[in-house]
Amino acid sequence: MSFPNEACNTQTNHRKSQDPRYATLEPEPQHDALLEKTLLKTHASVALTKRETEILEMIINGLTNRQIAQKLHRTERTVEYHRNHLMRKFEAKTAADLVKRAMLSQ
Repeated sequence: MSFPNEACNTQTNHRKSQDPRYATLEPEPQHDALLEKTLLKTHASVALTKRETEILEMIINGLTNRQIAQKLHRTERTVEYHRNHLMRKFEAKTAADLVKRAMLSQ
């Protein structure tokens, strides 16, 4: 049994698949590998202090600045200070980017 809208949807989907505006951009695997190698080389020699290493591990484990501050018996502002240093050292723009770059450098 065929529904009237079914034929219309098929035609619309076919047109969308032909239209470059609807194309999804998939990164090529070799480019991802190259990017990872580059990041790995760039950040492999990042020197971290003991405190930065400690805070980075907590960030990777998903703790917030407040939770880290409570665990370390420091102010939240101190944790923000260390986190900002980590972001600069790893050239990260976001917390997720920091975690990714830190994981790649290990």
